[in-house]
Amino acid sequence: MWSAMKHSRSRVEGTLSHCQPMVIKYRENIDHLLLFSLQGIHLDNWVLQDHG
Repeated sequence: MWSAMKHSRSRVEGTLSHCQPMVIKYRENIDHLLLFSLQGIHLDNWVLQDHG
């Protein structure tokens, strides 16, 4: 029983360590998207004010 649980836990940890770089890259992409969307909103407001 214990050996089976230990085995499944090591398998889960192996999967997590395998997915870790993908998760980090995904979070970096989200940060970039947020940054670009914030810049886009800022640019939109600036253009609207500039031509208003």
